[in-house]
Amino acid sequence: VATWRGGRLEFAVPDALAATLREVAAGCGVTLFHLLLAGFQTLLARCSGATDIAVGTLLATREHPALERLIGFFGTTVVIRTDLSADPSLTRLAAQVRDAVIDAHQHGEVPFERVVEAVRPRRDDGRNPLFQEMFTVQDDETASLRLPGGVVEPLPDIAGTAKFDLELIITRRRSGLAGTVEYAADLYDRPTVERLIGHYLRLLAELVAAPHRPVSHAELLTAAERAQLVHAFNDTATAYPAGALVHELIADAAPRTPGATA
Repeated sequence: VATWRGGRLEFAVPDALAATLREVAAGCGVTLFHLLLAGFQTLLARCSGATDIAVGTLLATREHPALERLIGFFGTTVVIRTDLSADPSLTRLAAQVRDAVIDAHQHGEVPFERVVEAVRPRRDDGRNPLFQEMFTVQDDETASLRLPGGVVEPLPDIAGTAKFDLELIITRRRSGLAGTVEYAADLYDRPTVERLIGHYLRLLAELVAAPHRPVSHAELLTAAERAQLVHAFNDTATAYPAGALVHELIADAAPRTPGATA
């Protein structure tokens, strides 16, 4: 049952990685947005085991010159659906995302509600229809704004709510790339989200290091996480009487703990 309680986590993309992302995006003939979204969809596929990944994003709909000077929100939500079943390379996946985004732009004036009506998904009060993860790339809007007779300053979002299961926002700044994650506190705790973002940054670094390699080959875990999974969690050896047979050990243990699950 969704309560819309949310948490917020901010992080920075290392400068060297940000520079490589821009370079690889240009080499693949895609934008930075396409490449970062392809990485996010790869992360969701790797974490969930799914290959049909649908992520929401916002498109600006201030296309007509008459709207340029109007105050208000001119944007629409679209769904970018990506198929990773063929285990594509980053190059192919980014191109697939680019084509899906271009197609979405061509139909950007169709309201999201109309799309939901046409698709008629099974509705659930606790879930956003068609997608549960949102992804946005935006420019830094924290530059100082000067108004006569007043002082203007940006205030952080402290609402403590979340509109989606996960919302990842990448902000382009002069000094590099910064990120913000808003997450549903009913589903995730902060350590989980911190680990998820660590995996995202590691995955991006792995993908751009070998953009023609299948995305499934990119390493997700850190060395410490791999050691924990492979070695620490499997360190289950225990001493038992030499020469004892398995059925004899069971027969001995059963009377001592008759209520325990076998």
